[in-house]
Amino acid sequence: MRISHLWLQDFVTFKDNDPQKIATEITAHTAEVEEVEEQGAMLDKCCVGKIISMQKHPNADRLTLCNVKTDQGEKRIVCGGSNLREGMNVALAHIGARVLWHGEDMMTLEPVKIRGEQSEGMICAAEELGLAKLFPDAVGDKVIDLGDSKKGIGDPLKDYLGLKDTVLHIDNHSIAHRSDLFSHVGFARECVAMGIASWKKEPKYSSPKFAKDPLPFKIKNEDKKLVPRYMACLIEIDDIGVTPEFMKARLASADWRSINLPVDITNFVSTEVGMPLHSFDADDIKGDIHMRAAKKGEKIVTLDEIERELPNG
Repeated sequence: MRISHLWLQDFVTFKDNDPQKIATEITAHTAEVEEVEEQGAMLDKCCVGKIISMQKHPNADRLTLCNVKTDQGEKRIVCGGSNLREGMNVALAHIGARVLWHGEDMMTLEPVKIRGEQSEGMICAAEELGLAKLFPDAVGDKVIDLGDSKKGIGDPLKDYLGLKDTVLHIDNHSIAHRSDLFSHVGFARECVAMGIASWKKEPKYSSPKFAKDPLPFKIKNEDKKLVPRYMACLIEIDDIGVTPEFMKARLASADWRSINLPVDITNFVSTEVGMPLHSFDADDIKGDIHMRAAKKGEKIVTLDEIERELPNG
């Protein structure tokens, strides 16, 4: 399980805010902290760049010469990204940055000539910076697309993305019997009980008003021992919009992949307070929603688009 140091601080104030010391206290009192990860550590020499101009590489059909505005002035970058465009904001790794070559082997960038043209850095895909959870579409021959805004150009990439967190990796076996710790609120409560933190004043939120119209489908619980309670509501959204960057960063710290705003909101709430949630597109629901154990040989396609066979019962 992954617990975000910044997320915990939404709820509590630590007496000593050093993540390493917090990890030591949690290990001594509650559960083993297997790793203390400095999020965005490999982004130290990366910034937000803007592609000012582009031209075809004279010696390679699939490569492009990009002039990129950065925090170190304008740079000439050779790139093979298929989604490049003028005015695009990109994740740029400077010379000396550490990147994952093709998402696998760690390497340090050096000045290099690619097919006879000098390249002064690298326009990166998500997997090359360990950001595939944050940018699931920016893989393969697609680079990270940070939009077209004039704001943030030259900013350190980890600051721009909000990746300034420290993540505590908790041994799952240590808390298998502690369902109250399956969330950030749960670990915040534990830190208060341990005496290493105090509660912050709880913010007040207004409750939404729900119409009393019946759902367009029925909820049928066929095994109340397996599912003691199931609740559902219908939320109508004209435009699902885009998931805010802060939410993507929080989800990435908990090892969630951003999918779309409704799904990301449910995963965010589940991770924060420990309430299991799931969102469905109501337009795609055919018939009713049934709760029951799986039958032998049944298969489903999960959110990662992989077909899996379910165990019987």
